[in-house]
Amino acid sequence: MKDIDLILGPRVPKELLEKERKRFIKPTIFFILAAVLLLSSIFLPYWKLTLYAPQYPGGLYISTYINHVDGDVNEIDELNHYIGMRSMKDAAPLERSLSIIIIIAIAMLVIGAIYVHSPIAAFLAFPAI
Repeated sequence: MKDIDLILGPRVPKELLEKERKRFIKPTIFFILAAVLLLSSIFLPYWKLTLYAPQYPGGLYISTYINHVDGDVNEIDELNHYIGMRSMKDAAPLERSLSIIIIIAIAMLVIGAIYVHSPIAAFLAFPAI
């Protein structure tokens, strides 16, 4: 039990927890919020591009998500081909295949920091930062 206390840290006495609940609940709320925001970022675009050109008066749009690209990708890829740029659909295959798993793992580390009451909690939350 002593070794686990070194890792997880000391537990807060019930009397102190009841007396100062706000003080102890704030970090839990922040860690849960951080994990939820990380997980929700999977479904939101990380990067958006609008290309304006005379031959495209409405503009061309691309939204880049963590594991795919949406929008006028084919048209922009054809234009970029002339300057020697690789296709956006083919870029970063390893990162795209691992990204969701990595984000979920980082969110789990942040949730794990809720249960750790020692300086190790900072190391668990660091990848999210």
